[in-house]
Amino acid sequence: MMALPFLLPVLVDTVAWNPDQDLIRVHELGVVVFDEGAIEAVGAPDGAFLEEIYPPIEVTAPILWFHGASFSGDFVVETPGGRVTVTYPQPSLELPGDLVESAPLPPGNPIRAVVWEDISVGPAGQFDSLPQSPCPDELPFGWAVPYWRSVPANDVAAGNESWRERFLYYESTAGHYFHGLMEEAGADTFDILEYYRGAGMVLMQGAGGIVAAAIDLDPEGPVATILPGAVYSAATMLEALCVWGEGNLKSEELSALWISWEGLLLERIWSEGGCWLLFPLPDEMVEGFSTLRLEPDQSWLTVEYNRLLLGLVRLEKCP
Repeated sequence: MMALPFLLPVLVDTVAWNPDQDLIRVHELGVVVFDEGAIEAVGAPDGAFLEEIYPPIEVTAPILWFHGASFSGDFVVETPGGRVTVTYPQPSLELPGDLVESAPLPPGNPIRAVVWEDISVGPAGQFDSLPQSPCPDELPFGWAVPYWRSVPANDVAAGNESWRERFLYYESTAGHYFHGLMEEAGADTFDILEYYRGAGMVLMQGAGGIVAAAIDLDPEGPVATILPGAVYSAATMLEALCVWGEGNLKSEELSALWISWEGLLLERIWSEGGCWLLFPLPDEMVEGFSTLRLEPDQSWLTVEYNRLLLGLVRLEKCP
């Protein structure tokens, strides 16, 4: 198994739990790229989207890990008004829109929800007698799967014992929540900077290479307070991710996510120039992309969800 590079020399991983406790922790990390005109997934397969009234706003590389108590049960991902575009491993059920909502649907009756039925989750190594799920060639970011498998988390096994894996993966487009904001603003595109206020990191080209600087978008208006920058380093970015995750996510998970995105982001900065803002999406926007629901057979178990989706947008002008 490939080990994660040691990218967090100054961070201490304090997220460690007894696997026998009565609490299941579901961790999710992903990235949303807000581009001009349409907000799309970087690295998604060609032809993944159908024609819709609005351009697709997609969250890509959402990776799900499980920690804590062992369990069996169903795991459901639903996209209210959006569509599920990619999944791995193959879920048991794919539910089209006409089965989960009554609102008018775009052509193609898109998949609105997926269910991994009767999965079993337990400590790493528990299901080693089962074959590892084969990674399809068309999976976006398939090259990063070995890193995702290296995260210290529980293993997942299919109900029919046909596969085992360390994580679940899906991609989805935004739905009613984001389209509602666009309609209220009378806009044809979604401008995330009209709605987000808070902390972020700005990355840009500098004389000595790429520069990363902390930024704070003023809650009273679109005024940015930017702190002095420094030459980009993965450790600096991972420290920011650790803060945004509020101590609820494992450092290895944050490292695995950044490994998946660092090369693509730096390439865009070098090739396109400009200033790029990376920031944590507010909870209501995270829920606007998808909802997660774990239904364990063990009714006494408590489920806790920790979700960190990062927004990425190119600024019209550098602060």
